[in-house]
Amino acid sequence: MLEKQIVARTDNSSKQTLTTWYAFWQNPIVYKELRGRMRGWRAFIILTAYLSIISIVIGGVVGIFAINRNSLGSIANRTIMGRVVFGSITAMELLMISVTAPALMAGSISNEKERQTYDLLRSTPLSPGVLITGKMISVLGFVYLLLFTTLPLHSLTILIGGVTYQEILLANLVLLVTAFTYCSIGVFFSSIFPHTSVATISTYVVSLLNLIGIPIGLLGLLYYFQVSVSQLDAIQMGIVLSVGWLFVAINPIASVVVTEIMMIQYQSVSIASLPLQGGVVFPILSPWIGFVTTSALFSAVLLFICIRYVINRNT
Repeated sequence: MLEKQIVARTDNSSKQTLTTWYAFWQNPIVYKELRGRMRGWRAFIILTAYLSIISIVIGGVVGIFAINRNSLGSIANRTIMGRVVFGSITAMELLMISVTAPALMAGSISNEKERQTYDLLRSTPLSPGVLITGKMISVLGFVYLLLFTTLPLHSLTILIGGVTYQEILLANLVLLVTAFTYCSIGVFFSSIFPHTSVATISTYVVSLLNLIGIPIGLLGLLYYFQVSVSQLDAIQMGIVLSVGWLFVAINPIASVVVTEIMMIQYQSVSIASLPLQGGVVFPILSPWIGFVTTSALFSAVLLFICIRYVINRNT
């Protein structure tokens, strides 16, 4: 009898899980937004222009290296060219995310308010969670489509040399998490502010502060501590490295660059040991781990606040 009850409870929990996943993927907001976005020539023009710009940049980089034909026969020069091409593609993708994700996401909820369709949308049986996640998935689907179309271009760096599969996977993981974070920021401000212009400006300000402000601050800290680093003992240097790691771990540019440096110098994608004064060894995690963790937590908190705000506003 007890075994039958356990089996019945297991079957019910499995059915509830399948129902939840079915409702998640059958979100009507996702169908509406994706069909509207992919209908017509606009999406294909954006995709074609995006790939064309990246191809032109890559062609220019390869052309500069190809001017000196003797340099292409050297393994070291081919390695440099492969890393430059890889960095150019990653930088262009990051630029696309920082421009496209806030622009598409910042008006997701505020546009409904300006068109006076928000109250009509909230009168449907859709919960605030389904509404927010539906808007998120529709925008992320298009941004991720742009990212996935550049994977064949990333394969060129493997053919040229100097770049491994691990570097490509980690770079794309950071880009995917960055897109998710910027979309979370966009839907957060879009839910709070009733006007799309205010939500868009707020989203771009926060995104640019994260993308550009933190690297500028890090460069200033590096310049300052480069002068006084010889005066620090092992404990003080460990504190400086810990604070610097936190700043690196919340910025996509810094996390990719420092992760690349650690992979080259220490041959590790997870943890490295830095020697300090007095024979002290300071273990440090690869920044991509911290970036993925902190960005996921930050995005989850923003979405939770956003959903609670929508619930409280309509009660």
